[in-house]
Amino acid sequence: MTQHTSPRTMARQNLLVAAVNEALTHQLITLECEPVTPATFEFTLDGRPVISYVDDAGFDEVTVHVTCRPTALGQRDIHCAILHEWRKFGEAVTFGWLERRSGKYMQSGIDYHGTKQITKALGALMVEPRGFDTKPVKGSYDFHLELESVFGPVRRGRHYPGRQ
Repeated sequence: MTQHTSPRTMARQNLLVAAVNEALTHQLITLECEPVTPATFEFTLDGRPVISYVDDAGFDEVTVHVTCRPTALGQRDIHCAILHEWRKFGEAVTFGWLERRSGKYMQSGIDYHGTKQITKALGALMVEPRGFDTKPVKGSYDFHLELESVFGPVRRGRHYPGRQ
């Protein structure tokens, strides 16, 4: 897997890692293969308000949704995966999955939207994961890596396999 360190990739990673760290701190989730009760919580990241939502995704995974500087709509709909018209929800939005069965790590992904200013600021932070990794463990399951192995790497502007 290629190591990506673009501001966009780092902003996504930092938001997800900060949300997982916060959920662990407040004992909303664990790194063990235990059921997760849906929970919404707020915190600050480098002085910026953030709202996050965690839930059981099945397969011992935790789904994590994060919005930085959320609007009223972003606060209300934090449990939704934001793919379109993301600016109505906040300055930066992302979601991902925390794997807990085949290792303790954030699955790779491409789901991030943010303004240039917030992306640059979030991408410059150094948020360290507490007890989990930011990359898949070799030989473990990762949805996006599995898609790449079947359909090839995702090209900019093409987010779904087979879509022209």
